[in-house]
Amino acid sequence: MRFENIKKSVGSACVVVLLASSVLGCTAIAGGDPIGNSNRTAWTFGFISGLLVLTTIGLYFLRNRKGRLVTVLSSVLLLIHPAWTVSAWGGDCGNAKVNYSEWFTGFLALLTIYQGIRWMVTRHATRGYR
Repeated sequence: MRFENIKKSVGSACVVVLLASSVLGCTAIAGGDPIGNSNRTAWTFGFISGLLVLTTIGLYFLRNRKGRLVTVLSSVLLLIHPAWTVSAWGGDCGNAKVNYSEWFTGFLALLTIYQGIRWMVTRHATRGYR
């Protein structure tokens, strides 16, 4: 009997927290536009990601068409980037869209850095530097 009361209390508390977060989830400050700001931020990350993919493709050709896997992976990640595949109209005012965009852009930056390091190593190896 006691366990049933605890279970009902916890369930009721979870429902109250869930309803409160959905009601107050996207309340804007006067003059603010939280969804628009999230969209702009995510699109900025998308633009930066596009530049990173272009750099990766350029390095692919500088490396005499080596690093195809990195180039294809970067291009696919750009196509499914959260800036244009995740909606900001959910209950979190677009915070998830921005967070996912940050992660995608960071991963694309790592792929570009990897491609650049491989290009520099190959360039130094072909010139005979020690």
